Amino acid sequence: MSKAFMLFNPISGRFQWRYLVERAAARLEKGGWDIEMCQPKDANEVTELARQAVEYGHEALFVVGGDGTIRRAVEGLMGSDTALGVLPGGTANVFAQEIGLPSQTWITPLALEKSASLLASARVQRMDVGMCNGEPFLLWVGAGLDAMVVHEIEIGRPNRRYLPEAHYAAATLQQVSLWEGVNLSVEADDAHVEGHFLIVLASNIRKYGGGFTKISPHACLDDGEMDIWLFSGDTMWQSIQHVFNVLVGQHVKSGDVQKLSFRKLRMRSEQPIYLQLDGEPMGSEGQVNIDLQHRVLSVLVPPTAPEALFTHPPETQRQVA
Repeated sequence: MSKAFMLFNPISGRFQWRYLVERAAARLEKGGWDIEMCQPKDANEVTELARQAVEYGHEALFVVGGDGTIRRAVEGLMGSDTALGVLPGGTANVFAQEIGLPSQTWITPLALEKSASLLASARVQRMDVGMCNGEPFLLWVGAGLDAMVVHEIEIGRPNRRYLPEAHYAAATLQQVSLWEGVNLSVEADDAHVEGHFLIVLASNIRKYGGGFTKISPHACLDDGEMDIWLFSGDTMWQSIQHVFNVLVGQHVKSGDVQKLSFRKLRMRSEQPIYLQLDGEPMGSEGQVNIDLQHRVLSVLVPPTAPEALFTHPPETQRQVA
C-alpha cells in the first residue's frame, strides 16, 4: 500500500467534524492508501510534517484544510516526489475548486469524502510554485485593494469561519470606500510599467474571489509563467467598476487593465505595499520580488480537473482499488 500522512487542521474552516475526516481517510484506505492521521498544532508544524513525509519517502501528503494550510504544506514538499493531496476543509478552498474538487458546505457535508474518492484514482502532475520575498504561494499575490480586504478580514479571523462570504463582502465594501490606490514601478521580465493602481494581482491559477470568478481564464499550472494584472485608477467608483468587471469576466477587455506574463517580477513603491498570499495577509513591504519555480511540486489531480490546466502529461495514474 502507498503510505501517506493526512493532516487535519481543527481550526481551519467552518467544519470541525472529525468523523468527516475519518470517513475521508477510510475512503482513501479503501483505495489502497496506508493513512497516518496527524493533527498539527500550528502552521510551522504543518510544514515540518510535510518535510517528514518527504524524509520517510511517503507517496503523498493529504491536507484537510483551506488554502492557507495548503500553502504551509507546499513549503515542505517543494522539490520532492511526495505529492500534495488537497481535501477541502477550510474557509477558502480555491485551489481545490481549481482542480475540480467539490466544495464543503453546510448542504454538502460529504464533499470531503467525495474528494477522497476522487483522489483515490488521481493522477500525479507537476506544477509551478511562486515565491514572493522568499515565501511560497500556489494561487496569487495581491497588492492593493484585495490585500487591504484580507488584512481587514484577519482582524475578525476567529469569527470568519461562519458566513465567510458575508465577512468578505463587508470588508470589500469598507475598503472600496477607503482605498485610493498605490504608486508602483513594475518590472515583469523585460517589461517595465509605472502607474497608480487600485488592484495589483499576480496569479498562478484561473480562479479568484473565493472561486466565484476567473481572473486569468487561460492560465495553466505548469507552463512556466504567471500573469500580473494591473488595475489603474484612484477613485471609489473606479474600484467598484473594477470589482464588478472581475466578477462578470469583463476585466480582460477593459482599457484600464493591463496584463503582463512573467517568470520574474519586481514591484517597488515609496510607500508600504500591503500584500496577501493565497488569501492570507503578509507584512507590508517597500519592494516585492516574485519568482516562478517551474514544476517543483507534485500534486494529486482528480479525473474531474479540466484537461487544459496542464500542458505536460501526468507523471503517474493511480487505479481505484
